[in-house]
Amino acid sequence: MPGLCDLHVHLPSDEQLPRDPRYPYEGLTEFFNTQDIMTPFVANGVTQILDMSAFGSSFGQRIAIERGEVIGPHLALAAVIHGGRPDGRVADTVSDGRQAVRDAKAEGYDFIKTYSGLKVEVFHAVIDEANKRGMKVLGHIPDAFEGRLAEAFVPGFSMIAHAEELAKHSENFSDDDAQRFARLAKSNDTWLSPTLTVWQWITAQTRSLDVIGSSPNLKYVHPLIRGRWLEDNGYNNPASPPSARRIAIFERMKVFNNKLVAAFKAEGVPLVAGTDTLTSGVVAGFSLHDELELLAAAGLSAEEVLASATRLPAVWLGVDTDRGTIEPGKRADLLLLDENPLASVANTRKIAGVVTNGRWSSRSTLDTTMADLARRNTASAAQFDWRRVLIGVGSKAAKRSQQYLEVSMFDATTIVAWTALVFVLAITPGPDTVLVASHAARGGLRPGLLALLGIQLGGIWFACLFSFGLLSLLTAVPALFLTIKVAGAAYLAWLGFSMIVHAVRTPSSDIKTARPRLLDNALLQGLLTNVLNPKVALFYVAALPQFVPQSENGPLLGGVLILIHYSIGGTWLTCVALSVVKARAISWNKALLRWVEGAIGIVFVAVAGRLALASR
Repeated sequence: MPGLCDLHVHLPSDEQLPRDPRYPYEGLTEFFNTQDIMTPFVANGVTQILDMSAFGSSFGQRIAIERGEVIGPHLALAAVIHGGRPDGRVADTVSDGRQAVRDAKAEGYDFIKTYSGLKVEVFHAVIDEANKRGMKVLGHIPDAFEGRLAEAFVPGFSMIAHAEELAKHSENFSDDDAQRFARLAKSNDTWLSPTLTVWQWITAQTRSLDVIGSSPNLKYVHPLIRGRWLEDNGYNNPASPPSARRIAIFERMKVFNNKLVAAFKAEGVPLVAGTDTLTSGVVAGFSLHDELELLAAAGLSAEEVLASATRLPAVWLGVDTDRGTIEPGKRADLLLLDENPLASVANTRKIAGVVTNGRWSSRSTLDTTMADLARRNTASAAQFDWRRVLIGVGSKAAKRSQQYLEVSMFDATTIVAWTALVFVLAITPGPDTVLVASHAARGGLRPGLLALLGIQLGGIWFACLFSFGLLSLLTAVPALFLTIKVAGAAYLAWLGFSMIVHAVRTPSSDIKTARPRLLDNALLQGLLTNVLNPKVALFYVAALPQFVPQSENGPLLGGVLILIHYSIGGTWLTCVALSVVKARAISWNKALLRWVEGAIGIVFVAVAGRLALASR
């Protein structure tokens, strides 16, 4: 029989893997093996797939297959256009939507996939522009069409990517709704890829993750993906378990999806097989056979099921003159079975061999290759820890079909490197050290610790600025930087001159009891010497990007690193205060205190002058 087609997959891609944040322009340090990605497809007789969230590196995967360097299915690529999201191709205006389509066309993508966050007018513009560029559009029905579903069915919206995209527009999951949706699709020549298997997996996971852990096919899944499915699953989080009501709704949607298949069949709307591979539990290749059996259970005949994974996908992809059926002159993408699939769709699993683009792979060869893949996945589990390289799969409960890598290099190595750097900075004498020492010398431990507390509050201030993305603004606006610099220098100079004047005018006999009024509020001084020192902001703006990943969590992680800096500095300054107090109690006399105060005042004036004269 013809090789099978899965018209809805998501493939891991090297582009999603992390770079060392210290060297952002160097190459990757970890890689996916393209052959390992494709082997489960081939072993299950899949000779054509459509990547529904393709990246730039997906073209490299396709080239490797077509050159014969990798044995794998033919690969069609769809570019995703989002709305209101920070990642990928974002189009929140009509002009942005049209430009996103033009960009995708120029970059070589075959199709456009729409996503749930698009506005109505942007969705229409994307489809119109794609029509002009000769590109088919498929995907999600944006949430903006709630209560106005008919408006989504415009010429050029060629396929709905999931049955649940329609189910979410039904209040009671009725037969009438299923039939109404089928008529809308029929009138617009919009096909449907039900992806019944993914909703089957999602529903099962909401009850228990054992369904994934016990899957015999899990060993063929890359350990990065496997770990995330089992330990950070978006559908069944122990910290926030799914409610009984949610589980019940999912179950009703699963039943309604079958009603949709029956209604679309009755209306004559073409149905094509897709799986949403890479969603948690949905394993490449194996899941397509699950989908075929579910389509049969939903009411399709064996012949209709086979057509949904062979001839019809080829027609939709526009490659039916080359593949999808067995005819002279067509591509040799073939599946040799031990038993007749027309007798039972389950017989598509009984594969004796596969011909992929003219290359024969026997059952024994396929079994050996799959066993080797399973062995290497198991052996490399410790190397690929999802906690360090987070893969956003299996989280439809929060974001439907989000199969993208979220890189987090915020690991132990990063923390150790940062800690070493800021420790050196903490023990290097500066305004903070001088301020804490001066208060400890003049008034004892309590003023010294109050000054330290003010410094720590300044650290919290900078952490908040970085976390909200305002720290770079502080250093990027020259007038603002100059204002803070001048104010900081003036304040330090004022502190220094006050201490010098106090030391000169106050007799030694009164030095312990007389205090300049300016020195009464040690906490405020600690805060202001930090907040009004733009050099601190400059350091964080320059150093933190080398340690913090460029992700949506980057600002928060940067704030954490700043707090680590101030924690280490606080510990060091506490030691300074205790040492000064001990020395003061043992050997300092009134005359020495007077000289110390004057010397510290001179240091403050010198630091103020240096700050004022510095260009940056």
